[in-house]
Formats: sequence, C-alpha cells, structure tokens
Amino acid sequence: MASPFFLLCLDHIAYRVLRYVKSAVAETDVPEGLPEFINQRRRWLNGSFFAAAYAIAHVGQMLSSGHTVSRKFVLLIQTIYNVINLIASWFAIVSVILVNADDSF
Repeated sequence: MASPFFLLCLDHIAYRVLRYVKSAVAETDVPEGLPEFINQRRRWLNGSFFAAAYAIAHVGQMLSSGHTVSRKFVLLIQTIYNVINLIASWFAIVSVILVNADDSF
C-alpha cells in the first residue's frame, strides 16, 4: 500500500530529494495460508489507518511548510478526503455490527 510512502513524503519531502532507482527490487513473502493472509491484511489496514490519522494530526506542519500554495491546496484536499474516509470507515464498521447483530435482546 502507498501509506508508508505518503508518510515518507509528508515528513521528508522538504529535506530530501526523492529519485527513482531503476535497479531497485522489492520482495514480499506470500502468505501460505488463510490465517497469515488475514494477519497481513490486518497489518495493512492498521498501517493505512494510522498513516491517515498521522497525516490529519500533522496538517498544521504541512500548511506552515515552504510548499507552494497550489501544493498546500492539493495536500489540504487530500487531508479532507482522509477525514471523510476515516469517518465513513468508522460508521461502516458500526453498520456491519448493527446489521449482523442478533435481534434476540
């Protein structure tokens, strides 16, 4: 997922230059069973959730950075999208629980 890359850019884009490295190789371990696959998905979802929360919490740093106004505007739009997405995902979890709840209270 792109969440760690987004955090890297958010924290370091003002201090470093990102370059494409053609010879770079990435490897991943394929889950061998369903429990490993579920654990991998859980880690990915947790990572993306905390990356979005971190980006929202540090929007003030982004707005006070040396970026151009147009770049700040685009990043602000992305932050608004992250807020809406977090709220929607929170209510999605609750709606699944409520829909699947047993009516035998």
